[in-house]
Amino acid sequence: MHNLHIGRVNADTHEEASEIVEERLSTWGGDNNWVSIQGSFCKEDRTFSDEFDEKWLEEEEILNNPHCFDFILLPDIHEFSGMEKLERGLQDLNKYDYYHLHKYFRYKWYLAKLFTPGQFDIWNDTYKDFVFDEVGVSEFEIDEDKNTYLVFF
Repeated sequence: MHNLHIGRVNADTHEEASEIVEERLSTWGGDNNWVSIQGSFCKEDRTFSDEFDEKWLEEEEILNNPHCFDFILLPDIHEFSGMEKLERGLQDLNKYDYYHLHKYFRYKWYLAKLFTPGQFDIWNDTYKDFVFDEVGVSEFEIDEDKNTYLVFF
């Protein structure tokens, strides 16, 4: 599965921020589920790491569009399917319906945990925290004396 997950971390440099995330990810994944760092962005000095890859988001968009991370809150296909099943009624459910309903309610639970319901703040909220095989944002090390980085993987 290909998806973007973002790690929010405090560090002194882009390199340190990536290392913190890589260290945490070193025990996650396997032959069919692996992670690669796509670069980072520093909130305070508004810089990008040299290896920043614009596959998911463009630099200009991150710098100038405060809503560029809103896509994170969109339901995936399973969550959307669960929502549709709930709206149509809960008759004659099969195992796939239960899976989709589970995914939908889990999605609603994550939305309810946002700092401001219905709005995503990349600098304060987490979303699908440490569920690395899904689109989300996880918070790693917090040290308010250091810069805040978004590490894309």
